[in-house]
Amino acid sequence: MLHIASLVLDMPFDEEKKKKIENQIVETMIDGLKKEELNKEEVPKISAFVLQRIDSIINQQQLIDFLRELSAMNRVFTPILIIESGEIQEREELRKAHQALSLIKQGQIEQAIKAVENKTAAQ
Repeated sequence: MLHIASLVLDMPFDEEKKKKIENQIVETMIDGLKKEELNKEEVPKISAFVLQRIDSIINQQQLIDFLRELSAMNRVFTPILIIESGEIQEREELRKAHQALSLIKQGQIEQAIKAVENKTAAQ
């Protein structure tokens, strides 16, 4: 399982991101039906799940939890989960890099080294 810091997971889930995820889900459903990786009987259950849950998502952690549940319903949605998890992990790595740079500017070299070592150990 990915190690993702709570600061990044607490980031808000805005309308733009919601629309992006909704579009990815719809495109994945259509593609899954065309490729017969998703059957027509699953679509109403999946659609109801998405419609019921998507508006209540307020942060990245809830988005990841939602996508995990969706992926458990059918594996065609797993790429969306992987992409979103990767984006969150990348933002966390950038946050840690900025933190290390800030520590270096303040002359706190040892703390900066520890921050980088912690980042590397978590990967």
